[in-house]
Amino acid sequence: ISGYFLRNMLISGVSYTEALELAQTTHLITPSYLILAGPHAHEAAIVTRERDSAVDTLSITDAQNPYKWFLVQTNYDHWEPAPPSDDRRDATAANMRALGPGRMDPRSLFSVMSIWPTQNSDTTYTTIMASSFSARDPLSGVYFSYTRNN
Repeated sequence: ISGYFLRNMLISGVSYTEALELAQTTHLITPSYLILAGPHAHEAAIVTRERDSAVDTLSITDAQNPYKWFLVQTNYDHWEPAPPSDDRRDATAANMRALGPGRMDPRSLFSVMSIWPTQNSDTTYTTIMASSFSARDPLSGVYFSYTRNN
């Protein structure tokens, strides 16, 4: 059900605001984190889900967003401290801050995602998506997945 819902949401052509509402309210089969981004600046959020509804939504523009210009989600709720045995969140945030917003592009983001401990022996794949669609250049968005051979 979750995969079917996500696929339909992605191909339906709904706006970022409509997609965010669907991500927050649609019944899903399992708890999850849904990371959304729209084609415009400041359209990004992490929706922390239980089966029936959202538990929390952290938007890139929220005052509670500790990163200001980016979001990071690992396997742990953002309001809880990461366990010392798997603190990819703080390491990823430090690497993003070192990169800076002026140098952000798909290649540099992939580099951040490839640095240990963000990419580790448990990483199955890394996917980079950019939704910057342009009617003049319909192929301007980016989507690629890289399977890790751990």
